[in-house]
Amino acid sequence: MALVLPFNYLIHFLPLPKASALQVETTRHLMLSSSLGLIALKSLLIYPVIEECVYRGIMLQMLRRYLPLWAALLPPTLLFGVTHLGYSPQNAVFAGLCGLHFAWLSIRSGSLLTSILCHSAVNLFAVFLLPLALGRSAAAADPRFLFHPPALVLLAASLAVLAAGMRELRGAFVRAAPPLGVATPAAA
Repeated sequence: MALVLPFNYLIHFLPLPKASALQVETTRHLMLSSSLGLIALKSLLIYPVIEECVYRGIMLQMLRRYLPLWAALLPPTLLFGVTHLGYSPQNAVFAGLCGLHFAWLSIRSGSLLTSILCHSAVNLFAVFLLPLALGRSAAAADPRFLFHPPALVLLAASLAVLAAGMRELRGAFVRAAPPLGVATPAAA
């Protein structure tokens, strides 16, 4: 969840076209016409599982067999971003950045479960908690919310959680060295 605000601040300063009135109205209509339970089910379970299985599970793993890692990351990340373009150009860039992070998680952990959980957490924060915390139903549609005191406090907290989480993940992903005195195949 700590990715949401730092990425939003970063994207705010990029020269991207703003969401069209049609995109804003369509997003608002979709949110108002769906039940909260259905929105939660889709954004916290269905979309994260399907998208992670397709983009990081199938596409990335197939491409990694034949391409260097950096080249294998491009198609699924770009496609993941493009599929989120319907909401706004900013959302597409945000999704692409998150997609890179999800790919890193799945590669480093060797499991899609970590990227699915992170994807669900990002959706939870972006769709439900951030608008609730800022008192806005369409916080992402108005980039000025980034400069209000509550958003700045949340940014500071997000950066602290992100730093602690990355440090923890780095430690968890470090492969254990063999005990001293045990011969490894390379040493033998």
